[in-house]
Amino acid sequence: MFTGIVSANLHHLIVVTLCASLGMFGFWLIQYKTKDASLVDAAWAMGIALAGIYCWAVLPYADLRHDLIAWIVVGWSARLAYYIGKRCLKSPHEDKRYRNMREYFGHRAQSAFFVFYQAQALFIVLFVFPLFLALQTSSSSI
Repeated sequence: MFTGIVSANLHHLIVVTLCASLGMFGFWLIQYKTKDASLVDAAWAMGIALAGIYCWAVLPYADLRHDLIAWIVVGWSARLAYYIGKRCLKSPHEDKRYRNMREYFGHRAQSAFFVFYQAQALFIVLFVFPLFLALQTSSSSI
């Protein structure tokens, strides 16, 4: 059942993947310039919200069930992004986890952060994939 659904709309999943990767690349560039990776968590959560909005807007079914599913995911991730972003912007220092990562990798830190940011893009796609599937099934097919 899901094979036909996914293949028919695979281009939308590719768009989500490319946008997530480009978005996280942009945040990696900000981190490269500021030497502060703290915003990656907020960027990841906002990436889920934006990908959820995209899936909701372009996928075929439009009914109350699909709207509720999409807006629960979008609401959760946007709220998470807001609170993490607010915390990061208040703090003048880089999050301890990322400071430790920077120290651990030393001169290879920027390469490690690039891989880490792209892994976050992959996690955006993985978190949105169940929504991607749910928005393509009719209520009667569950």
